[in-house]
Amino acid sequence: MFESYRHGGLDTELTGALFEGLSMKSAPAGDGKDGELHVFLDRHRLETGRNFRDDFARALVTSGVAVPVVSSAALARMRGLGPESKHVDNLLLEWTLILELLRCGRLLRCVPLMLGPEEDAASGGLVGDLFADLKTNPLPDAVATATTMEARRLLKLHGLEPSGDLEKRTVQQTLDELLQFDGIKAWDVKTAHSAGAAAGRRGALAASSRADCKSLLVLECVRKVAKTVRDAGPGRPFDRSTNQDTPLPPGRAEPLGPVAAPARTQTASGEMSAELTQWLREEKLEGLERLLQVQGVQSLDDLEDVTDGIIAGMEKAGAKPIHVERLRKALKKRQPVDRAPPPAPASACCSVS
Repeated sequence: MFESYRHGGLDTELTGALFEGLSMKSAPAGDGKDGELHVFLDRHRLETGRNFRDDFARALVTSGVAVPVVSSAALARMRGLGPESKHVDNLLLEWTLILELLRCGRLLRCVPLMLGPEEDAASGGLVGDLFADLKTNPLPDAVATATTMEARRLLKLHGLEPSGDLEKRTVQQTLDELLQFDGIKAWDVKTAHSAGAAAGRRGALAASSRADCKSLLVLECVRKVAKTVRDAGPGRPFDRSTNQDTPLPPGRAEPLGPVAAPARTQTASGEMSAELTQWLREEKLEGLERLLQVQGVQSLDDLEDVTDGIIAGMEKAGAKPIHVERLRKALKKRQPVDRAPPPAPASACCSVS
C-alpha cells in the first residue's frame, strides 16, 4: 500500500498515524494465507544515497492500493505549474503515475483522502469542504510538461508504456480524474463534541473536539483502507536490492477477487460498543482503547480475534508493558474453560518443516 502526500502540517500528521495503524494490519499473501501489510511511506522507507524518484516509482509499481492525500494545502503549490515550469512537482508526479498504473492494471485500487482548508479549533471540525475550496481556487488547465516527462521516464524504466493521455493531461484534469475514485471526505468526520464547539465554546472543549476528530478520521481511514487492501488481493514486495520488480503473481494485471476478512461486529461511526468500553474500565485497560480501535476491535466479540501478533504490534506502537500483561490475563479469563482445540484434519501432516 502506497501513501502519497505533501510534506508538512496535517498531511504529515495523518500519514504518520495511518502508517502506524495500517502496519499492524494483515493482508492477503496468496494461497489463501495472510501476511504483513507493507505500507510505503517515504520518510520510513526511502534510503539515503538512492534515487528517491526511482524508488518511490518502484514502490508504486509494486503496490496494489494507493492512498493519495488530496488537501487544499497540498494543491496550493500546484497552482503555478504549466508548460514553462522547469520544476518537477513530486506530488503531481505520484498522482500521474497512480492514474497511469490504474489504467494498465498494475495498481488495483485508489482511495483518496480528501482534506479541505484547516479550520479553527473553535469550529469543532478538522477541515472544511475540499470541493467548495476548489470552486474558488481551481488548478491550472495546462500541462505540467516537466512533471509529465519525468512520469514518462519512470514508466519506461519499469517497462510500462504510457497512455495516450499522459502528455495531454492537465494539472486540473489529473486532480479531477483522481477524485473520481471513491475515497474519504475528512470534513464528514464529526464527534459528539463538535456541535458544542461549533456553537461557540472554546478552550479545552474545542481542542478536545479537534483531537477527537483527528482520531476518528485515522480510525475510519485505517478501517476503509485495510478492507480495500484485502479486497484487492495479494500484492508484491518492494525490493530495494534490485532495479527489477519481483514477478507478478499469475493474473496480477487483472483485478483479483476479494479475500474474505474475519467477520466482525462493528458499531456505527467506528466507535467502541458500550459493553467493550465497560469491560476495559473493569480490567483497568482504558489506556489501550485507541490501539484496540486501530485494530478494528469495537465490540466484545472482536476480542476473540486479538492474537499474540496483534498484541506484539500494540507493544511496538507504544502500549505500556503493564497494560499488555493485563490484556493477556483479561483475554485468558474470557476463554471458556471447556474450549478444546479443533481436531486436526485427516490429511494434516504431523511434522513441520
